[in-house]
Amino acid sequence: MFKLPYMQEIRQKLLALEVDLCTAGDLKDPDAHLHMRKSLTIMTTSRGLYQDLEGLRCLGQHQHQQVSGSCQVNGSSMLRTTFTEHYPRKFARRLAKSLCRLRLPTERPHLRGGDTLVVDPCQ
Repeated sequence: MFKLPYMQEIRQKLLALEVDLCTAGDLKDPDAHLHMRKSLTIMTTSRGLYQDLEGLRCLGQHQHQQVSGSCQVNGSSMLRTTFTEHYPRKFARRLAKSLCRLRLPTERPHLRGGDTLVVDPCQ
C-alpha cells in the first residue's frame, strides 16, 4: 500500500520500519507451534519508536510454518492468513510500552525536508 504513487508524498515524510512478527511478536502457528514469518511495515514520525523496534527482522534462525492453509483456533478451523491478521500479544505489548515511554512534547516528530507537523493537542 505504501508503494502506491499517491502515498509517496506521505511516505517521504515518515520513517519506514520493517519488522517480522515471528521475531517482533513470537508469532506461531497454534497447531504446529512453528514460527510464522509475517512482515509488517510501520510508518512513524517517532525516532524513539523507530529505535525501539529497529532490528526486529527475522535472521532465519528458526523454522517457519507457511501462512497458507488453515489451523485450529479454540476448536474452530481458521485460515492462517486470517489468524495472522491479529497482532501477537508480545508485539502489541512491545509497541504499547514504547508508545507509553514517548511523551509529547519531549520528542519532536521526525520530518524530512524541513516540513512541520501540526499536532492538535485536543485529539
